[in-house]
Amino acid sequence: MFRKLIFLSPLLSMPVVVNAEVVTCDNSEIVQVYVQGKRDDSLYWQNSLVIQYKNECGGKNWTHTDIDSRAMSGFLSVALTAKTTGKKVNVAVNTSNPKPHSNELAFIGISD
Repeated sequence: MFRKLIFLSPLLSMPVVVNAEVVTCDNSEIVQVYVQGKRDDSLYWQNSLVIQYKNECGGKNWTHTDIDSRAMSGFLSVALTAKTTGKKVNVAVNTSNPKPHSNELAFIGISD
C-alpha cells in the first residue's frame, strides 16, 4: 500500500494542461443574427444562435451558441438590441469549441 502511495503522489501533484483560449474583441459590429433549429441537411449551425460580425474575433467572424444553453436568450437579446440600435458590441469567444466557420460565444455586451 505504501509503495502505491509513493508512486501515485507525484502524479497527483502534476498540473493539468488544458489547451483552450478565450479571445476578447471590443467594438465589433454585428452584420446579422439568426437562430436555426433542427435541419434535415444537418448543417453545422443547426440548433444554434449564430451571429456574424464585420471583423474577425479569434480568427473567425461568426460565433455560435447552442439553443439549449442557459445564456442563449441573453445573448440573443443583447445581439438584437445592438443590431437594431446600431451599437457595437464587446465579445469573448471560446476557441476550444469551434465549428467549421465559427467560434463558441462566451460573452457579449453592448459597447459604450
